[in-house]
Order: sequence, then C-alpha cells, then structure tokens
Amino acid sequence: MCVDATARTAFQKGFEVSVVSDGTIGLERPTADALAFMKRCYGARVATASEIAAGWGPARESRGESAEPALRSEASPQAR
Repeated sequence: MCVDATARTAFQKGFEVSVVSDGTIGLERPTADALAFMKRCYGARVATASEIAAGWGPARESRGESAEPALRSEASPQAR
C-alpha cells in the first residue's frame, strides 16, 4: 500500500500523519481495516478530504498557524 508506506515513513521521521479517508482504497485488505491500522500504528488522523481542506486551508494561516506539516513534538496533545 503506497499510502501506508508514506504514512509509516512520515511517522518514523517524526511528522504528524493524516490520511484522506475518501482518497484511499485498500488493495490487500478492506479500506476500513487499512485506515484503522494506520490510525492505531502511526497515530494517523483519518479524515475526509473536505475535513482536511477545512483545517489546512487559508483559515489556518489566518489564525497564525503554519501551513507546513507539524512534527509530533509540536502537535497539540489532542492530535496524538
């Protein structure tokens, strides 16, 4: 799974992991199982494209937050 490999690498490098649930499809296992695995193993935030766009769009920058991906150490406790 390409998304799993990307999520795993991001996690190992210390980044927060977010996965677009409606932009992902499981190849070797059902999609719901693959998403649950990434959430459990990498602490991935699983959200729809609309939810992620709303959180990462211009509104985030207008609140003074960086548009760059956050390292886990910079993340809020709720995101972990």
